[in-house]
Parts: sequence; C-alpha cells; structure tokens
Amino acid sequence: MPSSTKFVETGLIESKARYDLPEKMSAGIGRIVTRWSYAEESIQRLIYELIDVSDIVGRIAIREPRLTDRLAMILDLMEADGVELAGDLLKEYKAIYKQAEELSSFRDLCVHGTWSRPKELKSWCVTNTRGKWEQDAHKQGLKGKSA
Repeated sequence: MPSSTKFVETGLIESKARYDLPEKMSAGIGRIVTRWSYAEESIQRLIYELIDVSDIVGRIAIREPRLTDRLAMILDLMEADGVELAGDLLKEYKAIYKQAEELSSFRDLCVHGTWSRPKELKSWCVTNTRGKWEQDAHKQGLKGKSA
C-alpha cells in the first residue's frame, strides 16, 4: 500500500454515494484495477506453465482464485514436482505473498467501496460496504521450509 495513503476511522457518517470523483482519483483507481488484473493474469500464466496446459484448458480447470491463492498454488505445484524454495528465495516469496495480501485489501476497498464526500470531513472518502469485515478469515498462509 502506498506509504502516503492514510486511513482514518470515521465511525458512522451519513453520506451519499457519489460517482463524480475527480479525474485524478478515477484515473488512479483505474490504474489499480488494470495493474491488479495484469498481476493476476501473469501469475495465472505461470500456473498454466507449471501444469503444462493451454490458457483455454487452464481457465476451465482452474477458474479464477484470489491472487494469494494463486501464489500458494504455485508453491503447491512446485512441491508436487519435487521443486522446493528454501532460504532467501522462500523468504522473498513469502514477502511477495504478504504484500499481495495487504494490497488485495487496499484494491478491494478502492474497487468495491462506496465513494463519498461527507460534509463533516470536507474530503473524499471510501467506505467498506461489506458489513463487518474479517480480514484474516480467508487466509491460509504459505507452506515451505524456512532458511
């Protein structure tokens, strides 16, 4: 998540959803969506290579799991082929996985959240519209041997 990004806990503020975001914000959200899609597709192609299937067969058989699930799948596939990441490579892979988890939450908030500009705040904000969010509920983590 960008270091300049600040999250403010506002509690419940009554504000109507808006779609007329400033052009720079809309462009930024568009870049998040486009780059995330590119990352997902790149990781998915690696999975297809690991299981030696075409894109068409892979899309049918694998569907579209979350990015973190795809990253975990790569380690599982490597393990099934007798390939093991260890030491620094495993540490780097786990760091990528952790960053993907953090960025996934940020991406989901930007894309699925409701944008508004409450009078009390006098600035744009985004609201998570999915009720009580249990961020850790879906995490499975990564397997692998530490250094």
